[in-house]
Amino acid sequence: MSKKIEHINHLSLKLNKMSTGTYINPKLAGFDADSQPVNTPAMAKFSGLAKFRASSKFVVGDLTPIAVSPFGPLGQAKAGFAYVHTDVKYSQIMSPTGNPVSVPGLALVRGDSVAMLPFLNVDDIDYVVLTEQARVPIGETNYREIPAGMSDAAVGKSGYAAAIAKEMEEEVGLTLDRSTEFIEIGTIIPSAGGCDERIRLYWTRVNCSHDVLQHLNGRLGGALLENEQITARIVPIDSIRSQILDGTLTDAKLITALWFYDNRKHLHTWSCSRNLIMDASGKPTLVI
Repeated sequence: MSKKIEHINHLSLKLNKMSTGTYINPKLAGFDADSQPVNTPAMAKFSGLAKFRASSKFVVGDLTPIAVSPFGPLGQAKAGFAYVHTDVKYSQIMSPTGNPVSVPGLALVRGDSVAMLPFLNVDDIDYVVLTEQARVPIGETNYREIPAGMSDAAVGKSGYAAAIAKEMEEEVGLTLDRSTEFIEIGTIIPSAGGCDERIRLYWTRVNCSHDVLQHLNGRLGGALLENEQITARIVPIDSIRSQILDGTLTDAKLITALWFYDNRKHLHTWSCSRNLIMDASGKPTLVI
């Protein structure tokens, strides 16, 4: 690893005085900044480019941070998404002008995430819990998708399961403990040409009553300190399928997870191991 990459990976992130805004590499932007925030959980994994370095087909050069956006409330912010460029060239392929041919090296480094396709079974009918929120990058004010979030560098199955359980509680108000049956679908890569993100997908399925269903539908959630405002939407599975076919629902996580569910027939008889009820305080609670 070059000294420049090592230096980039270990620069400290001074975000205690900033909770919004984006760091711009001063060498590229032409101005100095108060901090040098380039140390993200995903940066070490990305900057290593181990498979490229191990291959005689490529030559890996410098990694240059372009911009980094912090996440979190004032005084607790941490590095979020990083926009970087890495210099990777083919070792034996030359352009007509005699220069080495480069591999496109611009990347949004955001790290890995987790997502859950949650089923609520009422009278032998499956309903899916969706989240509805504003998604600025695609210009949608009420985009519907399945619950998901960053894994925050989770390690191992228990770490990823804990990460999605946290998102389920924050976004839709469902507390899933270790006795809840999680089924891991696998991992998808939504945009390999521009982003390092890998999404680990899960299912869970619990019994509940119509009262619980009505209580959860329209529930406001999300971590406000992380600028989330999320509404839970409960949709029958047949309606989910029809809305995917007519283009109303376009979430890749949902479409992939549902495809796996529909094409693994043994899961159609997958029994619910837990029941979701309203406790004395009016909160949905899982019981055996």
